Amino acid sequence: LREAVLPEGITTMSDDCYNGAGLQKLVLSTTLKTIPRAAFQRNYELTDLQFNGQTTIFNSSLPFGYCTHLKRLVMPATMQSIGGNAFEGCERLEDVQLNEGLYELWGAFQGCKALKKLTLPSTMQALYGVPFWGCDSLKELTCLCVAPPFTMYNLTSGSDRSNPFGGRDQDKGRTVIVPYVSANVYKQTAGWDLHNIVASQQLPKDVFMYMPYTMTWPQELMTTWKP
Repeated sequence: LREAVLPEGITTMSDDCYNGAGLQKLVLSTTLKTIPRAAFQRNYELTDLQFNGQTTIFNSSLPFGYCTHLKRLVMPATMQSIGGNAFEGCERLEDVQLNEGLYELWGAFQGCKALKKLTLPSTMQALYGVPFWGCDSLKELTCLCVAPPFTMYNLTSGSDRSNPFGGRDQDKGRTVIVPYVSANVYKQTAGWDLHNIVASQQLPKDVFMYMPYTMTWPQELMTTWKP
């Protein structure tokens, strides 16, 4: 089986349904809303993955784990949460485009060794389960979020539990580009304070906050930017 085009009307699927099926191309139906455990895991030759509509959440284990030839990923505009270590071990994945409206990641991109740059949308509020562990090439992360996304994981005791890149020495000191109005907040927030915070003049359309923050904004900003 080299290609699968899921028919319209499907809203979910069974666990492991295409696990190790040898797919090279996968087109998801516009009606598919959730993807179950290991549904497309270990399709080592999968290079073409297309989302077409209503998928909103990955909440099960490794739905696309270890699809080792997948290089590009474009999330649909409806995606809200990517969980379950969804793309763990996709070691050739180098181009990921996340949508506005996505608000949390759960271990989503662990072991994506080829990923060098990534932009988090302004709607991102939480990063759980060290989503960028093992992404050793990911040296630059752009956060469009005004409020620093909440971070937490529990992989190993005694490590930097709030660092979204992991607890090793090499997981510190990444470049994180953030809106200039909140650069100082990032520098003082656990997990983000381990990295090189770079202020950007780019401001998002809206502001989303997982928890209360105190920010001081330039007075002149309020006349030109009204999120």
